[in-house]
Amino acid sequence: MLGAWALVSAAPLSKVVTAGQIAAVYAPFWTFDAAKDVNYTAQRRTGHGKSARWRRVSGQVMMVLDDVVIGASDHVTPDIRDGIMHGFYPQWLKPYQPEYLAGFAADLHGSRVSDGLIKLRRDIEEQVRRRIQVDAGGGRIRNITWTGHLSEIRFRRVLLPLWILHYRYAGKPYRIVVSGIDGRCFGERPFSMAKLFGWALLSAASLFGAGMMIGAGLAPG
Repeated sequence: MLGAWALVSAAPLSKVVTAGQIAAVYAPFWTFDAAKDVNYTAQRRTGHGKSARWRRVSGQVMMVLDDVVIGASDHVTPDIRDGIMHGFYPQWLKPYQPEYLAGFAADLHGSRVSDGLIKLRRDIEEQVRRRIQVDAGGGRIRNITWTGHLSEIRFRRVLLPLWILHYRYAGKPYRIVVSGIDGRCFGERPFSMAKLFGWALLSAASLFGAGMMIGAGLAPG
């Protein structure tokens, strides 16, 4: 088994990727507009040293969500979306015309609007926490709890152009995705556990050596 693993992993990754299959595709997304009212409670640390205290704070914030892009296909994971969708401008969208798909495949919307809303709620949780921390006065905040609901929801089904390269390395599938909007690229790549372990040992040895040198320099003569 060890010999077989070494034989597969010895192939240069560049050659494996070059031999992969690339496809031009219009991938489906949802874009959502909505408002979110959030009522929250938290604890904020005030004071310093022995006078420091955790005090209860509460408040309400309003968030306006504008054209949040949510993938509607299994081909577009959240990591891929975050890696390539920074150059999306809604004003570039045009009404669908069949001729736009010339030379491209088109992936169907693989999720319903309700599925997109579930992903949207998960997607904005971290945004809600950051907004609460600012509203609560910043600094050290803990035990944040909130309730809220989305309102004024509007959505669009859109198709966005992508180039997707599929390749396999050591028997596992990987993807490299390039945005047809601005050329932004996101890639999945394999990691060698042996190399990562080796780098970890090397780093540990370097830190240990530096600590010994510092210790020797500080030792009394």
